[in-house]
Amino acid sequence: IVDDLKRLSYKNYYCIVHADGDNMSKVISDKNNIESVSKNLFQYCKESNDMIKNFGGQTIFAGGDDLLFFAPMVNHTQSQTIFNLCDAISKDFENRFNGVATLSFGVSINYIKFPLYEALENSRELLFNKAKSGRKNNIAFNITKHSGQTFESVIHKGNKKVYTHFLNLSSNIKDDSGVDNFLHSLHHKIDTHKTTINQIAHKKDKLTNFFTNYFNKDVHREYGEFFQELIHFIYEVFKDESIEEDEKLNIIYSTLRFVKFVKGDKQ
Repeated sequence: IVDDLKRLSYKNYYCIVHADGDNMSKVISDKNNIESVSKNLFQYCKESNDMIKNFGGQTIFAGGDDLLFFAPMVNHTQSQTIFNLCDAISKDFENRFNGVATLSFGVSINYIKFPLYEALENSRELLFNKAKSGRKNNIAFNITKHSGQTFESVIHKGNKKVYTHFLNLSSNIKDDSGVDNFLHSLHHKIDTHKTTINQIAHKKDKLTNFFTNYFNKDVHREYGEFFQELIHFIYEVFKDESIEEDEKLNIIYSTLRFVKFVKGDKQ
């Protein structure tokens, strides 16, 4: 399976994803619904497998509300990332149970030579120790680069504004020779001025002024749409009081590092 995915994976990176349903006890509390629940779970497993195969991945296990699969990090034909695939699977699951039950994910992204058993365990730990803790309904992801560097974060799907901007940022950005330098500069500037970001994050106009002042060269104009998404994302993350204060900037950093990883250095 790994040899097959090596051909499909983006720059020799692969994803292992664990998914598990949240609040299923509420769905099956009515014994009269057992037959309907079983039918929907079967259809969910079947539909998920089709989506995974179409994305270029391989289902390892699908039973009940549990799902385990391999997938490439990016599907260039569809112009989508692994998070778009998780989103599609999540929507199908939630629609079948009218939003009463949700789906949490543990996504471990690794270099092709990274030990498979460790990647598998990382994915499981991300799901059960991170994604399904607290509010549940999360995507917990971790990336282990070829260099050995790692970064991770947790995105709560229940905050639709944060989640939507995360999907937009992680999937859509102009791909060209200068994007790596741009993203490196952007990450560095936010890190350098993180105290200021913390102070102004609750006001979109000040965030807009910040990025306008620091990224005002001609080369930055083509990233106008990306800056708007980033501003909205930062604003919504900092507005969410359920996110720990010291975790908010980490969510921003990890999202930008993922984009840089996909569009920039990729190593």
